[in-house]
Amino acid sequence: MANKSVKSDKEIEEIIYESGICVRGMIMNGKSESQMHQMIDVSEEYRQKMFDECKRHFLQENGVANGDTTKPNWKNADPFDASILDSVTRESVESTLMKSGNTLVKRSSVSGSSVDMKI
Repeated sequence: MANKSVKSDKEIEEIIYESGICVRGMIMNGKSESQMHQMIDVSEEYRQKMFDECKRHFLQENGVANGDTTKPNWKNADPFDASILDSVTRESVESTLMKSGNTLVKRSSVSGSSVDMKI
């Protein structure tokens, strides 16, 4: 009979983190509700990877769930010219957000310091 090694949750989490499958701090097994709703620091590398992946999916799905569908002659999921997003960067998106407790909120476009919307 083979000797199967049983690994603890911590050991499994460490394997997942080291393999690059998940960013450290993102596994919520066994965490309380208050521990789950915390903002954690994420490295620049992984922030960029997540932004690139979101942008790739946005383009792949022709803008599904992009928010503003009021532009003339365009319907949600219709093809569009992907070059309109060439100037959109993670930094430009992040500059519109600010931390408020454990949430991100959009900065007001008028004053740049007041909160007008929860993300």
